[in-house]
Amino acid sequence: MREKMRTHLDTGGKDKGFDLKQGAGGIIDIEFMVQYLVLAWSHKYPELMRFSDNVRQLEAASQAGLLDSEKAEKMIDTYTLYRARAHRLNLQQQGRVIQDDTLVQRQTLMSQYWGLL
Repeated sequence: MREKMRTHLDTGGKDKGFDLKQGAGGIIDIEFMVQYLVLAWSHKYPELMRFSDNVRQLEAASQAGLLDSEKAEKMIDTYTLYRARAHRLNLQQQGRVIQDDTLVQRQTLMSQYWGLL
């Protein structure tokens, strides 16, 4: 389902740049991983459902031992960075596609995490 969404909604690309929201390793990938953890494990760890925001759900997943703390921290840091950048661009009436090579390492890491869940 995520791949189908990316095919239709990712407005970035090699020549255009990274789509903060829909690009591989972007906001939606992180949100999908969080949703997976909640759906797969909330029957055993109801604390995953205590809060509805992704950051606190990642913290709960780490506390429950579903994610190691370093991975959860990197996901939270990346998610909040992407969201802040997307909000800033939106306020400036710019798109969510950016040319920023400094984010490549984060994109790659989030894509690797995607493959592990």
